[in-house]
Parts: sequence; C-alpha cells; structure tokens
Amino acid sequence: NNLPKTELIESCLVTGLGFVNIILSRTWLSKSIQMMLREGIHTWAPKLSINRAAVDFSSPYIAKEIHV
Repeated sequence: NNLPKTELIESCLVTGLGFVNIILSRTWLSKSIQMMLREGIHTWAPKLSINRAAVDFSSPYIAKEIHV
C-alpha cells in the first residue's frame, strides 16, 4: 500500500517469511518487449550506475536453495 501507483507493478505482497513478491503488469511487460523488439534493447534497458546486482528468480523446484 505504500508503493506509488505505477503501470509497471500490478501488485506487491509481503509473505509470512519476509519475502516480497512483486507481480509485474502484463500490459507493461508486453508493451516493453514489443518496444525492445522494434527499437532494440539499448533504447529499453536502463543504464545503471552499479556494476553488479544479484537477482533471484523463483522456480517451480521448491527444494531449490534461495539466494538472498
């Protein structure tokens, strides 16, 4: 409820274990992919001031170790 409204995020949920689930908007995602395919990824991907970031994608394999 404290996040500003944006077309990027459909919903956000904090689970009982302290994880944050962010659901991206399908409309935003499809528009972004279409733009990337038309104009190239260099016009779509943001330029970040950091060199490295850790991102963990969930998978259907529930026994997988989670990296935080």
